[in-house]
Amino acid sequence: ESGVSGLDDCELGAMCWNVDADTAEGTCVALCEGSPATPMCAPAGTACSISNGGVLTVCLPLCNPLADECGEGNGCYPVGEVFQCAPDASGAVGEPGDSCSFINSCDAGSGCVTPALVPCSGGSSGCCSSFCGLDGDASECLDGQECVPWFEMGEEPDMCLDGVGICALPA
Repeated sequence: ESGVSGLDDCELGAMCWNVDADTAEGTCVALCEGSPATPMCAPAGTACSISNGGVLTVCLPLCNPLADECGEGNGCYPVGEVFQCAPDASGAVGEPGDSCSFINSCDAGSGCVTPALVPCSGGSSGCCSSFCGLDGDASECLDGQECVPWFEMGEEPDMCLDGVGICALPA
């Protein structure tokens, strides 16, 4: 009946995710296993994403925000220490410089960061800013921003993410 009815035809241990409002069709994704202290995901290439006060615990694909790997209608967003594919919920807003409230309320290729990093329109708890490659130019950044590392040196969870940066105003 709806994407939040709780009714789906996914196997036990999975739920219907990213349900299209028009067709009421989504994709089955595994639920996290283990305990709240040590959540785990069985499918390779996924990690446990816990949201909505711990009520929603799903295994979402890992990704690199500099690569277009998540498919149409999705983006690669920071979730804890990793990046995961999640539905792009930005709608008509979500461009760099727009205000945001949630990790996926920015367009794909951007993240919701503290307003101190971005020349931002509107008062908000966050502002959208582009992810950028540390080894390239900062052409995707807004005027006045530069590409700075997302992770502290040696703290990236995966070596493939060592070149990921975020456009930010100079400190």
